[in-house]
Amino acid sequence: MSDLMSIGGYPVTGVIPFDGEECADAEARGVPVVLYAPLSPVAVALCRLAEKVFHLEGLTLPPR
Repeated sequence: MSDLMSIGGYPVTGVIPFDGEECADAEARGVPVVLYAPLSPVAVALCRLAEKVFHLEGLTLPPR
């Protein structure tokens, strides 16, 4: 990840794991992966990233 930071000059805020199967299944059903498989590693990582971005902007996420 330090390579990414040195190339882009920005800190890495989150890492989204690859999960092609969960994402493809969610897409085929027309549902976001965070709703289709909320406990999957990819969904958890996306939610954590959203929380970080909201926090950086001084906002809070609505309750789930």
